[in-house]
Amino acid sequence: MKHYIPILAFAFLTSSAYAQSDCIDLKYISPGAGNNVQISTTSGSTFQNVFGGVLNMKVNNDQIFGMFCVDPFVTMATSTYCTTQLTTSAMGSVGSQVAYLVNKYLPQINSETNSTLKKDKGMALQVTLWELVAETSSALSVSGGSFQAKASSGSFSGQQQSLISAYLNDIGSGTATYFKAELGSNQVPVSQSMVTPVPEPASICALLIGAGAILRRRRKE
Repeated sequence: MKHYIPILAFAFLTSSAYAQSDCIDLKYISPGAGNNVQISTTSGSTFQNVFGGVLNMKVNNDQIFGMFCVDPFVTMATSTYCTTQLTTSAMGSVGSQVAYLVNKYLPQINSETNSTLKKDKGMALQVTLWELVAETSSALSVSGGSFQAKASSGSFSGQQQSLISAYLNDIGSGTATYFKAELGSNQVPVSQSMVTPVPEPASICALLIGAGAILRRRRKE
């Protein structure tokens, strides 16, 4: 089975050290909490098997952060790729809700000690984010509409469906970091665009130090 790694990763803190004109390198490292699912953007006429959940991504060859994807059918690159760092406001009207959910729930997923529940939470949040981003109708439901999702076995468990419903019904607003993948020569993204939560202060400091070193190196080149 061919695996696609869709990544709705959420929200970095915006910093002058990561100027929007600079290329921010991302590299996929490994899958995090999640499960394989089937998704469709054709109102359920065709489905594709993908991994839905947290993706561990390395930023500028430095620290690794958990992220979610926002491009359900873009294949994750196996090598480092260039992104532009923006805020989730660049995603349009859904950006604030996406940021709210990722900022609120990814830390809870990371701290979950029950392995089965942790995977279900990661999958449910990713599916919810795809629904927000890809659904073209006004009704939000992963079982109907233009975007649909189901378990790899065919049906979500009661726990999985409850989690998805809870996330879809939790309305809020926020701002997160959005890493938008650059376009290739065919005007198709070279890899996944990602969102990720705001880092803890210690992580921010480490990122700024790493970013400063990279910018100094690039200026010398």
